Amino acid sequence: SENLRRAVEVARLMNAAGLVCIASLVAPSEAVRQRAAEELGDALLIVHVDAPAETLAARAAEAGDGAAEPLDYEAPGAPDLVLDTAAQSTSECVAALVGLLESRGVL
Repeated sequence: SENLRRAVEVARLMNAAGLVCIASLVAPSEAVRQRAAEELGDALLIVHVDAPAETLAARAAEAGDGAAEPLDYEAPGAPDLVLDTAAQSTSECVAALVGLLESRGVL
């Protein structure tokens, strides 16, 4: 989508300026993620934020968005990190993300 293309371009510009860009984007297919990888190269780390459909439905209902349609989404085949938000607390997810960034020399 155009929004994703623009976000990738902003991330590329930030990386070129020596900055770290952490973006929360929905990249629904491997083809979309591949296009981002072509633009960002090794600077791209794919973090798959996962939860079972039941958890997503419960969260949507809690947020008052019970009629939200499920998104066609192809999970990444080899993400750099998977965060299971049904099993991990927010603190655990943050710690895992920071650990990934430290292990890659970003932080």
